[in-house]
Amino acid sequence: MSNTIRFIDLFIASLAGAAMGAVGSITYQSTINNRITEHLLQRPPVLVVDPLKLSADLPIGATEEERLQHRNNIMEVINHYKDDGYLILRRDSLIHAPNKNTLTQ
Repeated sequence: MSNTIRFIDLFIASLAGAAMGAVGSITYQSTINNRITEHLLQRPPVLVVDPLKLSADLPIGATEEERLQHRNNIMEVINHYKDDGYLILRRDSLIHAPNKNTLTQ
């Protein structure tokens, strides 16, 4: 009988220890995730501009006026993002950037 009681006590203590360890681990991970999220929210959003792809929209043989209008349109869009707090980077100065952050049209 006493072996059975010892086993049950040991089993209950093991379950309690595992539960406390799981709760502690989840609490610690939640704290770390919150710190990372706060840190990322302090960084500005990023926009990558790909001048080669943007110039591909310009038809071959475009006049000087059309090229200037195209450039002014691109600068207007870029300035809009800049005013919204974006960090603007040129594609050719980066090693890699996700496509979702790249302005190509």
